[in-house]
Amino acid sequence: MNMLVLYVIAFLLLLGCESTRDVDVDRCYLRPSDQFLSFPVPDDTALPYDRVKVFTVNNTDYLAFVGSDNLSLYIYELGSGHLVKNICYEAEGNDGVIGISEFLIEDFDHIYLSAYVPVIFRTDTSGRILQRINYSQTTEEFPVPLRSMSRIMGPIAILNHSIYIPSNINPHYGNDLIEKSRVGIVVDTVNRSVSQLPLGFPPLITYRDLGTGTGSGYGCYYSRCFDGESFVYGFLYNDLMYKASIDHHDVLKKEIKSQYAPNIEVFHIKGTSGFNEHLKIEAESSVYGDCMYDPYREVYYRFAYPSSELEADDSYVEILRNGRKKLSIMILDKDLNLLGETLFPDFAYSSRAHFVGRNGLYLSVSHFKRDDYSEDTLRFQRLELVYK
Repeated sequence: MNMLVLYVIAFLLLLGCESTRDVDVDRCYLRPSDQFLSFPVPDDTALPYDRVKVFTVNNTDYLAFVGSDNLSLYIYELGSGHLVKNICYEAEGNDGVIGISEFLIEDFDHIYLSAYVPVIFRTDTSGRILQRINYSQTTEEFPVPLRSMSRIMGPIAILNHSIYIPSNINPHYGNDLIEKSRVGIVVDTVNRSVSQLPLGFPPLITYRDLGTGTGSGYGCYYSRCFDGESFVYGFLYNDLMYKASIDHHDVLKKEIKSQYAPNIEVFHIKGTSGFNEHLKIEAESSVYGDCMYDPYREVYYRFAYPSSELEADDSYVEILRNGRKKLSIMILDKDLNLLGETLFPDFAYSSRAHFVGRNGLYLSVSHFKRDDYSEDTLRFQRLELVYK
């Protein structure tokens, strides 16, 4: 066989491999529809940037978000957009909740709130505290982190009388905090036991990176979602995704790279940089965002923010609050196989405010950079999952 034939065969094989890869990762995409949902924002609060949830009670779907005072919940009927409940909590006293970091609503008598203290509060729509679930005392030899909850980490999950609480790195461990910290705590509300989940943090940073003002401390942040059977974790500066069993003893790890942000890594800023320069670098750097599960279409979404360039007069704080300039969303199947990825126009969505509905994924279009922006209305656009 001469060399020309060998070259032709090799070329055809290469084409075949490329074609197979393209089919595998380009099976579907997200298509913006012409359907929108609108919710009037009361004068006593501001548009939410995050912590938007949907839940169902008696076959009626509702949307809820945390008020800008971190002490209020606004609940709307999803279909009509009408405000049906405004729950105001006290910061102190017998019914004080300090401040709402995250929340989960099972029904109107089972509203679970978490704050930056090791307590879960169960309330109803009157704002009364019905139950305090304190997890500061553990049954194992480990200290509870000072701040177990973060908006970035994701919501709590409740299953079989156990509450699964995402956890930040634990400063009690000192120099070994990265190696010894665990991503979550589980509270058994029946026998009142508190234990750690066995999954640890990837070695993306060291303890020296924390509190230095270099930005590298963000390397410990992750997003978590729960699909009813497994927990899925995506660290903001790591291509790897983790799918863990409920007890976190069985863990599937897969590298999922965004084609639009191929070189995501923890960024470092020189200590001499000013605060505004720090914000600019953070807002322009590539990073992953939220991961979500869509039970209606049985896929996961992972948000990615490709690197971008911003103008000198841009409000970097507002851009970070709304997400980033550029947004792409990766679509994965139940085994974390990449099915497709969609890149959206610059500043199209305030992407940290989102939810999954029966008819699709909804992203907030209440972005201050849009021409149709109004601070009086929270608006969402429905995205359709389309298979090619």
